[in-house]
Amino acid sequence: MTQADDQFVVRIDRPALRRLTTRTAAVAVLLHSIVVAVVGGTAAVMVLTGAGSTVLKAAVGAGIALFAYAVGAIHVGLGTLSLLRLRQGMDRLLSAGLDGLWMAVPQSDAGSVFLPWTAVGVVSATDLWLRVRIQAGTMKFHPGSVGLDDPKIWRALNGNGLLVDMRDANAESDDILNAVSYYRKAAMPESSI
Repeated sequence: MTQADDQFVVRIDRPALRRLTTRTAAVAVLLHSIVVAVVGGTAAVMVLTGAGSTVLKAAVGAGIALFAYAVGAIHVGLGTLSLLRLRQGMDRLLSAGLDGLWMAVPQSDAGSVFLPWTAVGVVSATDLWLRVRIQAGTMKFHPGSVGLDDPKIWRALNGNGLLVDMRDANAESDDILNAVSYYRKAAMPESSI
């Protein structure tokens, strides 16, 4: 965490990101191996028990095994691990200052979003996630905002809120919420949010 007078910056904790990536990969490989073993075992039992024709059993077994492998490959390639790989190229997750709130959104085309305080709605956090919502009535081309025209970011902000993964952040959720509150009040003393 870096806090200058004009900005509060949350960076990625590299050792925590490495541990998170290693754990996630190990769990994905373990689950994928279990699914392939169960499917392969089911196909072997079908072949050994002699139920139905051999060609049918082989085709069903091959189809199930291919499906299980595809599900695992899609999860590893497009799921959580791909997002963690995107994060490895990032330096900061979030910054708050007098001008507004900037957040990295690596899975979007824009890559990040900047919201002036007039566009920032409710900000809440747990140990794992920071959730940011926009003010009612905020438009895609809100003055001073950057990245709101990205469809993924816009949908998230208008839905349940944009989630920022904080598992590998170098700041605690309470510190982040305090900084957001401080800078919002400093920039907009009349704000009640």
